[in-house]
Amino acid sequence: MSMSLDTSIVTKKLFTVEEFQRICDIDIFPPDSRYELIGGEIIEMPTPSHRHSGRINKLTRVFTSRLGETVIVSIQNGMYANEYSEPKPDVAVCKPLPELFGPFEPSPEDVLLLVEISDTSLRYDTRIKAPLYAQCGIPEYWILNIADGVLEVRTNASGGEYQNLSILERGQTITPQMLPGTIFTVDELID
Repeated sequence: MSMSLDTSIVTKKLFTVEEFQRICDIDIFPPDSRYELIGGEIIEMPTPSHRHSGRINKLTRVFTSRLGETVIVSIQNGMYANEYSEPKPDVAVCKPLPELFGPFEPSPEDVLLLVEISDTSLRYDTRIKAPLYAQCGIPEYWILNIADGVLEVRTNASGGEYQNLSILERGQTITPQMLPGTIFTVDELID
């Protein structure tokens, strides 16, 4: 026997970022679990694969060694997107704001580049996170697509979606829009 939800008498509770933070602060979630708030819903993130973790380490090294003190590289930390969304992108390259070293999380205007590493989460990263990042005005969003060995680059956010999508392969280079003069090779990001 299946039961359907009668939405005329019940409603779904959507959490705000403030409520989500309070839930996190009182340690309700298991210690080794990862959660993010998307559209008011608490989403449990899968445990990263070894390939995923290795790519995070690689990107951390590449970005910090190449960009040094001109940015802050934030790894899997919360970002305030809007009242109901606090995603935890794999890598956020942020303006070098001193407040990011304290109890502060970046807002979209603080972010120069977001990167998600997609080993098993490509669908989520493209269908859920890309529109969220476009809606909140992230200027450039990369998906390091491990399975296909490519870098997906989304730019020109307008109307809740990125207008430009480029698929870069090994042998190609990229200069992030907000980091002119800095060139990365796809090989160094993927390998």
